Amino acid sequence: MSVPPRRSTATVLVGGVPVGSAHPVVVQSMTNTDTADADATAIQVAQLAHAGSELVRITVNNDAADAQKKKRLFHMCVDKWQTFKPP
Repeated sequence: MSVPPRRSTATVLVGGVPVGSAHPVVVQSMTNTDTADADATAIQVAQLAHAGSELVRITVNNDAADAQKKKRLFHMCVDKWQTFKPP
């Protein structure tokens, strides 16, 4: 069975992780916690990273996820080069 050729795309850096072009496929996940609960979301991000996810997407979709919680989530850094540091 032959593999169809990949179409040409641009490389996009997502927090230092190259996506697209000739780069390998990146394992991605998205949280399903209530993002107003910054601690639960941070824990889930860490669990996903430890399970092998290279990118974790988070949506903050309501007013309950206020500026302080958004800031805590934004400053939490999880990638293959850095260790998870709780907020």
